[in-house]
Order: sequence, then structure tokens, then C-alpha cells
Amino acid sequence: MEPGDLLLVRRLPARLVAEQVAVLLNVHVHDVPILVRAGVLTPLASVSAPNVVKYFAAIEIERLSRDVSALSKLTRVLHNHWRKWNQLKRPQVVVRSQVTR
Repeated sequence: MEPGDLLLVRRLPARLVAEQVAVLLNVHVHDVPILVRAGVLTPLASVSAPNVVKYFAAIEIERLSRDVSALSKLTRVLHNHWRKWNQLKRPQVVVRSQVTR
């Protein structure tokens, strides 16, 4: 099943992976770990290894997708993260003061 096909099913599976969560919340897959670190999303198991597939409860994702204040927080977290990321990537302009002789 493709992640986009998830929108066509009558009933969601109980556990969702990051790709499915991203489709349901209309975010990119690489945004899901950012939301987990910020505490907006909570995986089902508390496995901290980075290479382990993390599952999310479909009922919680559905609840989050219907909560306007939670969606606002989600948007704010992602906006702040990418704003900081882009500021760090932007080359710093150094203004040298002219020395008078």
C-alpha cells in the first residue's frame, strides 16, 4: 500500500509508520522526527534507537488532525525549526570596518 492510498481506506490500521503519519498530517516525512523531538507526536514504544521503525497510534493522529490548536502548535514547531535551520545554513556576512590612517 502506498502512503497516499491511506486517504482512501475506510478504516485506518491501528499502528502507523512515519510515512503514513506524514500523509495524514500533510507534512513531509522528514518533519515527523522533528515533531517527535518537540513532543508534538509520541511514538507507541519508548525505543530511543534512531534506526528502529517507530509506530504511532492512529487514534492519536486522528485526534491531532482534528484539533485546531494542536495543528497550530505543529505548524509553529515546524516553522521555527526550519527558520533556525535556514539561518544556520545562510553564510554569515562579515562587515569589516574601514581603518582610517
